[in-house]
Amino acid sequence: MPRRKSASNPNLPNNDPDNAPVPSSAPTKQQWETMPIYSSFVVTDKEGKNHMFAKGDVATILPHGIDPGDELALNDYWIGRIRDVRAVMHEDGTNDVWTKIQWYYTPRDVATVVKSFNPSACGTNELIFSDHYDIVSHDAFNEVIRMSRFDEKKLEQEYIGPEQLFCRYTCEVSLRVVRPKPGLDSCICSQPYSTSDSNSIVHICPRPSCRRSFHETCLLNAKVNRKKQYVDNDKSSRDLRVLAASPDEDDLDLERLVSEQPKKKRRRSSRGAAASLNEDKNNGDVERDLPAALAKIPDLLLKIAQHPIIRGGSFGVVGNIAPVVRARRMVYTALSQNGMIPEGWEEAVLGRWPGIAKVFGEEPEEDSEGEKVKEETGTDTVFVTPATTGRKEKAGKKNMGRGRKEKVGRNDTRKARFAIPALLCPNCGAAI
Repeated sequence: MPRRKSASNPNLPNNDPDNAPVPSSAPTKQQWETMPIYSSFVVTDKEGKNHMFAKGDVATILPHGIDPGDELALNDYWIGRIRDVRAVMHEDGTNDVWTKIQWYYTPRDVATVVKSFNPSACGTNELIFSDHYDIVSHDAFNEVIRMSRFDEKKLEQEYIGPEQLFCRYTCEVSLRVVRPKPGLDSCICSQPYSTSDSNSIVHICPRPSCRRSFHETCLLNAKVNRKKQYVDNDKSSRDLRVLAASPDEDDLDLERLVSEQPKKKRRRSSRGAAASLNEDKNNGDVERDLPAALAKIPDLLLKIAQHPIIRGGSFGVVGNIAPVVRARRMVYTALSQNGMIPEGWEEAVLGRWPGIAKVFGEEPEEDSEGEKVKEETGTDTVFVTPATTGRKEKAGKKNMGRGRKEKVGRNDTRKARFAIPALLCPNCGAAI
C-alpha cells in the first residue's frame, strides 16, 4: 500500500469546498480552477507496485502525525470519497497531484456537530457521509476500500458483511443536520434501529403504505405496561397473515390469487364421467383452494416467505428483508400460476446472502456490493511523478475525524433466536 508522508496539521472545519482554507502547500482556489482534470491517478510505492485511485473511490488516508510505513488499524485512518483529481505539471516532467475529498465522519465526530445525535446507536463499522471537503495531496492516500450504503427503507438492500464498512446517514455540517433523521417513521419509541446493540431486534412491516420498523422489546413491553396490545394471539392463521403482508399491495388476498388463476378443464373418462369429484357441474372447471395451492410450494421457499421480516439477531445488521421479500413475491406468482416455481429458485431467493442462509441451513459464499457513485470525470489517468521521494506536507482533513475512535472490527454477531415473537404492526395491524 502506498504510504508517503504524514498529513499536515488540520485546521478548523469548513464544509464549503470553494471557500475552505487550505494549507499553504496546496493549490489556491484560482490555481485549482486552471489545473488539468483527470479521472484517476496512480501512485507507485517503494516496491514499484502501482496503486490506482479514481473519482468516486472511497479510500483510507493517512492522518496527521503518522510516519510512512507505520502499520495502522483501519480505525486509525481517515476515510473519504474522491470527488475530483487535478495535477500541476512541471517542465521537468514531474507533477503534483491533488484531490478534492469528501469526508466520512465517525459517529462521535457527528455528535460534536449535531448535539442531538446519539452515536451509541451506530455500529462499530458505521460511518456518516458529510458535506465537508478538503484538498488532499496524493501522498496521503493509503488504499481503496469498499463502503456499503445501508438504506433502511430499501427492500432489496444488499448484504453487509460483519467486517464491512457501511453508511446510512449523511451530515450537513453547516446546517448541523443529520439526514434521514434517526428514528423518523420508526418505532413507537421514536428511537432509531441500533446497529451496535446485540439485543436491538426490529420487526419490519413491508406494506407499501407502512414500511416501518419496530423494536421487538417495545412491542412486547407495551403489553407489560398495559398499553395497546401488539402481540398476535391468533396462532391459527398466523403464517398465512404473515405471508399476506405484501411489499407490493396493501390488502393482498391470497384466496383471490388462487381463485383468479386460469382454470383447467379436467379430462373425462371413456364413459364421460368427470375425473375429479371437485368438478363444477355447471362448467366443468376445477375448484381450487388455498391449502391445495400452497401444498405445491417447496417447503423451504414457503418457510422463508412466511418468516417475519426482522433485522438484528442471527440476521445481522441488514436483516432478512431482501430474501423474504423475494420469496413472498415468488409465492404470489406461483399461487396465480398453478404452483409453477422456476428452476434454481434457491439462488434467486437466497442469492449470496449468509444471514438468512445460515438460518435455513444453506451456506453460500459471503459477498457484498459496495455503493458506486457515477460522476462526470476527466478521461485520463495521471501517473504521479514527484521531483523527489521526500514530499512536502500534504493537505489534511481539517479537525474532524482524527482517526476513528470506535474500534472497527466485526459487527456484533447476534445469537440465533429459536422463537420469534408473533407481533402486529402498531401502524397498520399487519402480522409482522
